[in-house]
Amino acid sequence: MVWSEKAQGIGIGIPSVCDIKKALKTFKKFGRHVGNAIKAIIYAYDPEAIILGGSVSEAYSFYKAEVLRSLESFVYKKTIENFRIELSDNSNEIIL
Repeated sequence: MVWSEKAQGIGIGIPSVCDIKKALKTFKKFGRHVGNAIKAIIYAYDPEAIILGGSVSEAYSFYKAEVLRSLESFVYKKTIENFRIELSDNSNEIIL
């Protein structure tokens, strides 16, 4: 049984190119929001790192470029040079 037959069997169709483009556009927008949230955290706390967990970390590759692009506008460039974003090994938990 191929993927399309399995997907149709549970009521899921194969996404169209249009659906994929919409999803990627949504991830891009999400990445900008995450980047802006991280900038606010850096302004307030100046952490060495931010650790992303849960499903946010699992999808990071889809919006990583936009997060990094958002961080380019951070005023204190030296702070960003040493700052890092890490992904949690435990993707099923999120810790605030």
